[in-house]
Amino acid sequence: MDTTDLLTIIPANDWAQLRDLYLKNWPEHHVAYATIDNYLRWYEKDPAIKNLTIYCLNGSWREDGTYLVVVTDRLTIIPANDWAQLRDLYLKNWPEHHVAYTTIDNYVRWYGKDPAIKNLIIYCLNESWREDGTYLVVDRYQLFVYSLDPTNRTLARALPLLDWSGGLKVSSLLARHRQPVIDVITAKGLTKEYDSFVFGRLNIHHLDYIYNQWPLKDHISYEAGHGLLARLIRLNESVGILE
Repeated sequence: MDTTDLLTIIPANDWAQLRDLYLKNWPEHHVAYATIDNYLRWYEKDPAIKNLTIYCLNGSWREDGTYLVVVTDRLTIIPANDWAQLRDLYLKNWPEHHVAYTTIDNYVRWYGKDPAIKNLIIYCLNESWREDGTYLVVDRYQLFVYSLDPTNRTLARALPLLDWSGGLKVSSLLARHRQPVIDVITAKGLTKEYDSFVFGRLNIHHLDYIYNQWPLKDHISYEAGHGLLARLIRLNESVGILE
């Protein structure tokens, strides 16, 4: 008699038993163990979790440990107690990731002073921040993002899950993270507002304007102050914010 294969659901109550199958010949199957263990921890925190199903073929998971996980991406909150651990991920190859380190360190210090701080959430995708250091900080209307993943895949999956309806100001964005942000703005039909300021090399024709804004101009002679600024512009790589 012909048998039709069927995908059957592995009940959440069996996930621990499924996970423990992969202890055999440890650590050969550590990826499977960690995967199922992650979903087990999710379920313990949220038994009503949605959009997550673990299937097997014909109920045979106990025989050969074959599973198929179908999960929909979701943003999960990184608890404040984990922020220091998140921050320390960016010590790797120091100072390459110093922007991410100082960003999260700032929030660690804020939380230390005010544990009841409001309107501040640090998200990750599917609780995966330990894997690739991808975070999305929503601080009221400001958005800070970072990822250790050079492909930006996690960031590209996470950004569309944010609530963009109220508008977000993207802050301190690295050039390598710019494309996923532009992509989600374009996909959602949002508008981009740029200010008119740019960083630029200072030239000698900026000298009079700089001198007139200089707080010390009233305390030293014109010749000394004007001459000092002129020398700095001429001999140094001097940069200013230009409109």
